[in-house]
Amino acid sequence: MPTPRIRMKRLLAAPARLCAVITLFRHDERGGITIMGLLLLISMLVVGGMAVDFMMFEARRATLQGVTDRSVLAAAKLGEDFATEAEAEAHATSVVLDYFAISGQTANLAGAPLVNASGQSRSVTVDANLGVSTNYLRLIGMDRLETGVTSSAIEGTSDIEISLVLDTSGSMGTIDTGQTQSRMDFLQTAATDFVTTLLDPQYEDQISVSLVSYSEHVNLGDDIYDAINAANPRTVDLSTGAQFNNPSRCVDIPDAEFDNTEWNNATITYKQVEHYDPWGNDNIAGPIQTICPTVASSAIIPLSQNATALNLAIDALEPYTNTSIHSGVKWGITLLDPTFRPILSTISSIDPAFRGVRPTNYPAPENALDTIKYVVLMTDGDNVAGYRLRDSGYNSVLKRTYWANSSYNYWDNHKAASPFPSYTFETTGKTATQKDTLMQSICTAARNQGIIIYAISMREAELDINGDPILTSGAQQMQSCASSIENHFFETSASDVSDVFETIANQITDLRLSQ
Repeated sequence: MPTPRIRMKRLLAAPARLCAVITLFRHDERGGITIMGLLLLISMLVVGGMAVDFMMFEARRATLQGVTDRSVLAAAKLGEDFATEAEAEAHATSVVLDYFAISGQTANLAGAPLVNASGQSRSVTVDANLGVSTNYLRLIGMDRLETGVTSSAIEGTSDIEISLVLDTSGSMGTIDTGQTQSRMDFLQTAATDFVTTLLDPQYEDQISVSLVSYSEHVNLGDDIYDAINAANPRTVDLSTGAQFNNPSRCVDIPDAEFDNTEWNNATITYKQVEHYDPWGNDNIAGPIQTICPTVASSAIIPLSQNATALNLAIDALEPYTNTSIHSGVKWGITLLDPTFRPILSTISSIDPAFRGVRPTNYPAPENALDTIKYVVLMTDGDNVAGYRLRDSGYNSVLKRTYWANSSYNYWDNHKAASPFPSYTFETTGKTATQKDTLMQSICTAARNQGIIIYAISMREAELDINGDPILTSGAQQMQSCASSIENHFFETSASDVSDVFETIANQITDLRLSQ
C-alpha cells in the first residue's frame, strides 16, 4: 500500500502527464487526411445531388416544352373547313387538350389555350407551368423548382407585301447544256406558279405582289413616272418649235439614296435616262435595244393581287441588254417602303384594297407578324458595267431624234454623214464594282428595316478542278444581300428554279412556330 508521500507525488505528477498527453495529441497529424476526405465527400455528394435535381428538372421542362410546341403546331394547322370561327377555335382547343392528356401533362396547363381563327389563318398560344420537388437542393433551402413554358404557332398569312424582282437581261435567253428551253422559259414557269400559289382566293386582300423586271435599267411605266418628281420628258427646240418626247421611263437614282429605303420626292428631281442603243449593228440604222426598255410588259406592276395580270406580264418578259441588280432591288424595296405610299396612292389602277394603304408602316418588333415585307430577288449572272451618253450628247431635239433613229455604233461609223461630224459623244456608266457596292448598301438598309430578302442565283453549274461548285462573284453578291445564307439564299440551275420558288412560297404562307 503506497505511503502518503507516494500518493502525493502521483497527484502532483498527474497534471503534468495530462499536459503531455494533450500536447502529444495536438501535434499528432495521423488521420487528418481521412477527416478532410470525409468532409469533401459529403460536399461532393451534396453538389452532385444538386446537379441531379437540376438535370431531372430540365428533362421534365424539355418534355413539357416539346408537348407544348407539338400541340400548338397541330392545333394551328389549317386543312379542315368549319362553318364558323367559333367551331375552328373549339377544334384547335380540343387538339391542344388531347395532346396534353395523352402526354400526362394536363395538370401543367396554365389556363385554356388562346386561339384566333379566320378563313386565312389560325394562331394558337399555350401557357404551361412546371413545378418539381427537390431531393438535394432542399439541403440549401430550395424545396421546389418552378418555371413557365409558352409556345405559339401560326399558319396562314399575316398582311404580306412582296416585291418580285426578276432578271430579264440578255443572258436569260441562254439555253443551258442539256436543255431545250431557255433560262427565261424556266423562270416564267416558276414565277407564274409562285404568283398563282400566293394569290389564292383564300388570301384575298392580304397579299400584294409588286412585279419589277430589270435589265440595264427598270422601266417604271407611265403611271409611276408621272407620279414621281422626274424630269420633263419633253424637249423643245425654241428656234423651230420642234419637239421630242423621250419615251424612256427609267430614271437615275443618286448613289446616296441607296443608303436608305426611303423615297425622296421633295428635294430630288430624278433624271430621265436617255433613249439610245449602245449595242446596235454598225451598218443598220435604228435602235435595237435601248438602255431603258420601253415595251409595256416590262413596266413595274405595283401592289397587285390580280394573278392573271401579273402572269400575263411575266409570260411577256423578254431577254434584254445588260444586268443591273442594284437597280432592280432598289425599286423592289422602294415599293415596300411607306414613304412611297403617297406616290402610289395617286395611281387609280392600283387595287382599291391596297391604294392609299400600302406600303404599310414598318411594324414594331413586338408586332412583327402584323405585316411582313418580302423581296424575292432573282438573277442569272453578275452586275455588268453600263453605258450612258454624256449630257452634251442629249441636250437638243436634233440629237435626241438622231439617237432615236440610229444606234451609237451606227452613228460612230457614219459620223461624216451625221449632223455632228466632228463631235464625240463619249459613253459613261457605272462599273460592275460600283453596282455591287450600291446593291449591298440597299440590301443592308432593307434588312435593317425588317424586310426579308430571298436571293436566287440561277446559273449553269461551274465546277473547279476538283469538281466542286464555284460560287461566282454574282452569287456571292446575292448571298450577301439575302437575309440569311441558310434559309434565304438559293443557288440553283434553271431547270430546278421552280422548286426554289415553290419553297419560298411555302415558307411565306406555311405554318410557323412564332415563339
